[in-house]
Amino acid sequence: MDENGPGSSPLAADPQADPVLAWLAQKGLQGNPFGEGNARLEENIRDYYVAVQDLYIATLLARQSPWIVFAAVGRGKTALRKMIASECWPARADSDILALEFEGHAWDTLKGLAGAAVPPQPILYVQTIVEVALERLQQGNRGTSASLAPLRKIVTASPASLRPQPCLDQLREVAAVLRFSRVMGLVDELDTAFLDAPPETMLDWIRPLLHPEIRGGLTLRYLLPDTIEEALLRESKRLGLGACRMTRVRWEEDDLIALLAQRMRAFSTDPMAPYTSVGQLCEENLARGIDRDIAHTAEDSPRAAVYLADKLLWLHCQKREVMPRIQPPTWRKTKEEWQRYRDTILDVGPSFGGDGGFSLRGRNINFAGTELRLGGRDYALLRRLVEAGGGLCPLRDLAAAGWPDDEPQGIRDKTVQEAVRRMKARLQEQGVDPAWVEAVTGRGYRLRVPASGGAEEPGPPMPPPSDVYTHLEAGLEELKRRLAGQPKKLKEALVHEARLLENIAQARLYGDKSGSQADRAEIIDRLNALCLDTLDVDFGALGRQALAGGGTAPGGSEREERKR
Repeated sequence: MDENGPGSSPLAADPQADPVLAWLAQKGLQGNPFGEGNARLEENIRDYYVAVQDLYIATLLARQSPWIVFAAVGRGKTALRKMIASECWPARADSDILALEFEGHAWDTLKGLAGAAVPPQPILYVQTIVEVALERLQQGNRGTSASLAPLRKIVTASPASLRPQPCLDQLREVAAVLRFSRVMGLVDELDTAFLDAPPETMLDWIRPLLHPEIRGGLTLRYLLPDTIEEALLRESKRLGLGACRMTRVRWEEDDLIALLAQRMRAFSTDPMAPYTSVGQLCEENLARGIDRDIAHTAEDSPRAAVYLADKLLWLHCQKREVMPRIQPPTWRKTKEEWQRYRDTILDVGPSFGGDGGFSLRGRNINFAGTELRLGGRDYALLRRLVEAGGGLCPLRDLAAAGWPDDEPQGIRDKTVQEAVRRMKARLQEQGVDPAWVEAVTGRGYRLRVPASGGAEEPGPPMPPPSDVYTHLEAGLEELKRRLAGQPKKLKEALVHEARLLENIAQARLYGDKSGSQADRAEIIDRLNALCLDTLDVDFGALGRQALAGGGTAPGGSEREERKR
């Protein structure tokens, strides 16, 4: 970390090596502290985990009663699950708590058992839990074939012949024989298992796991998406959730700064004098406030903070000569890039009316960037309208949203209309012109930009997925054509092409998942850097030019073409 030590002279970027890792190694860091922002893929998360609010691992382990944690995408649900599991068996051989992680694989197993029956019967959840326990115990060589036989019998039995409570009693008895004091169930990845599903669908699938009969048989920690919080709280009395502790995760700027510091510390090669901030890699004027700026820009998202720090390092190391310290223009460029990919990383949902209109972010509804304070039916009705994106919401759809426990046909049209009138009054109290919500006589409601203005009319609908990616494919072809005389650069382009085409193929086949979008954004970032470095034009413009038939000669740059 000494100014005159390693890294004090410019580092020529080696095309055969990762320039970021090379530069960080010179600075005394073993790897990129921000190279991975997805907790599912983090191998050493214990080294840089940061606890927020009352979510201390010791407390989560000690408390016997159920605990429900709500958090938006990228706010630490999976990191919390992995941290709890890391203190239990099998991660810790000396622990007397058996951890059963009900996550992606378990959800897939449950879906297979349930078939078309939604929601599944509680016994299918119990069979899935027991199957997870059996797999864990067998893989960890805990127990004999005879001691595990009761669990094997439950897994292979017909669901009709089983009842939840005796099965869970059997699981606890087997655990006790194997010297476990408790069985802890960690429920996670509901939003991953049902990606793009509406909150109602996720609620249908989690509801049986919240049944008191199952809660009483295990020590349970539910790590749930905040998009179902409102609906779940409405059912609190019916599900008996009064006995459950509930926490909604909120990251403060200081928490995010602590996360940056912890990652820098964990990757430092010198444990006696570790890094404690991103600022220590930056030029003096930038160093003073960069960690706070990253935390502020990340908008309470740890995933976004990691992305911003990684992007800052990556952009710094893409120059032909990598300077000893990160400069202020690199941070400005990082923020420009952030604006392009912000919505994907923050998992911003549907919107209407541009920056001055409505948008969904997690369970929040924002207007002109400010969160609206709506509860119950007002929230449900407006959310349905925003999700429709300006399309017509029939009265029956609004009835289903506003009265989820009743049959929509039983709700009179006048009742729905009166509820919408009250919702518009709540909006007006918060400075929103009620004319945003337009009645379509006898049919329903839709969002419309008021004639008085306040936002620009939304653009035309997005084209179907096959067209969304066409300009990317055209850009790849144009890039290869222009790099025909530069074999080294062409080779680099071909590597990016293979990754991007595979990503597009998966998106077209299975839908554009949030993980695919993030991966594609990273590939396009690298293509942008290549294009700007060799052709003086960004990759997106290259694709649009190709579609318009405006390509330039191989090897020619956009600037040279304008001169001609």
